[in-house]
Amino acid sequence: MLLLIVNDKPFHVAPECNGFGVMTSSILLTLLLIIHRQIGLLDKGLLLVGALTLAFAANILRIIIIVLLAPLVGTENYMLMHEIVGSITYYGCLIVIWLLIPSKQND
Repeated sequence: MLLLIVNDKPFHVAPECNGFGVMTSSILLTLLLIIHRQIGLLDKGLLLVGALTLAFAANILRIIIIVLLAPLVGTENYMLMHEIVGSITYYGCLIVIWLLIPSKQND
């Protein structure tokens, strides 16, 4: 369980919100694409590291966006905004990975 303490109040961070979901999904998608698209060995390693870095950056971006929008949407609409931002950054990260991995190895 991941806990966040703010002003001496503990907040439980749900597993789908801690960033590991987007990281594991990114690694899995990258593995599937590099196997299917026959990517070279060195490029495989670089793409895996790149996917993990991109997923980490997407999660940081998600957190920043939620923190910036939270005061604007208020408590009534917070959960809706949180889910929309989370979905856009999650699927956006996976789409970027899909588009960045080449369809064939250039020899």
